[in-house]
Amino acid sequence: IFNAMVKVFARAKEFESAWCLILNRLKRPIEGPNMDSFAILIRRYARAGTPFSAIYGFVHSNLHLV
Repeated sequence: IFNAMVKVFARAKEFESAWCLILNRLKRPIEGPNMDSFAILIRRYARAGTPFSAIYGFVHSNLHLV
């Protein structure tokens, strides 16, 4: 369900809302976002023509998933 919500926000180009969802989930001790969550954002940023944001998403995912 979490990745589906990220996908909905990303498809609507509501990237700020998608990031809020991911960052809020990272703060909680429950299961956080996985690589699929970040892959959704990276793909949607690339399709939206914002490569620097896609790179930022990739770097951010490496910081939190490694």
